[in-house]
Amino acid sequence: MTDSTPPPPNSDRDSPGKRERMPDRREPEDMGRSETPSRRGDADSRIPVARERQSLLRLASAGLELASFSLILGGAGYAVDHWMDNSTPYIAIAGMLLGFCLGFYRLIVLASKMN
Repeated sequence: MTDSTPPPPNSDRDSPGKRERMPDRREPEDMGRSETPSRRGDADSRIPVARERQSLLRLASAGLELASFSLILGGAGYAVDHWMDNSTPYIAIAGMLLGFCLGFYRLIVLASKMN
């Protein structure tokens, strides 16, 4: 019922004299060409892009600090309110405001250093 004969060999791949070049394998003579820039202009063109990316990452980290300061100090204030059995969360609100002010201060300091 089933045919047990193997399929015919592919003339490009299976011939003993030819070797197919795999796209993920590189020949020894190609090694080192893509890792280092061949001309000075290649590195010079990438420097402004890297500096811009670095400045954007600094601002993103400052935004993360802004949010984390507010959440951490607000959570600490909530814990103090709960521990003191306060019916109104005045300390939690004060903690969130203090965290927001500290985070915004860090954002301003970082932005002034970038200019």
